[in-house]
Amino acid sequence: MPETVGVTCQCPTKKAYFQDNVKMNAFMHETYPAIVKQAKKEDAVIFWGDETGINNQAYHVKGFAPKGQTFSKMEKNNMISAISNQGTCHFLRYDANMTQQRFIDFMGRLEKDTDRKVLFIVDNLKVHHGKIVAEWLLEHKDEIELFYTSPYSPEINPDEYLNHNLKQNIHSGIIPHAIYVYCIVRGCSILVGA
Repeated sequence: MPETVGVTCQCPTKKAYFQDNVKMNAFMHETYPAIVKQAKKEDAVIFWGDETGINNQAYHVKGFAPKGQTFSKMEKNNMISAISNQGTCHFLRYDANMTQQRFIDFMGRLEKDTDRKVLFIVDNLKVHHGKIVAEWLLEHKDEIELFYTSPYSPEINPDEYLNHNLKQNIHSGIIPHAIYVYCIVRGCSILVGA
């Protein structure tokens, strides 16, 4: 029926409602080129970072179990990852929520695992802007520097695509440990965390 009236099935655009195109363009055409220039000048490596959570539940969970019992156990894993412009990957899996201390732990491991200065680009998660993080960054300013993408702009962060791919593979039936196998095969580093 829809074809007869000249309409076809379309996928909706995936764009954050609060996204500011002016800020996103400023990041892409001013901030990021300046980061690349700084990386060349300081012989630094650029990493893009992001956090994600994975669980074993579908969006519309329904099943059968004896009365009073849940039919499946909710399992959740969280991960922070970083990917360089050259494709080097680093991961830290954790069970609880992201905290400033956990973020610092990841940056410390990333810094130690990289033989050059790290220019780390992340989103605007509140944890990334915390006072404890800022103090730690001051102490490690020669080893790592933090930059922020424009707000609500996941499409400019390559690590978002890595996380999307991970979720698609897990929800399509590939075992959760596939990411570890993928990293071993691809030569990625895995930073095993608490």
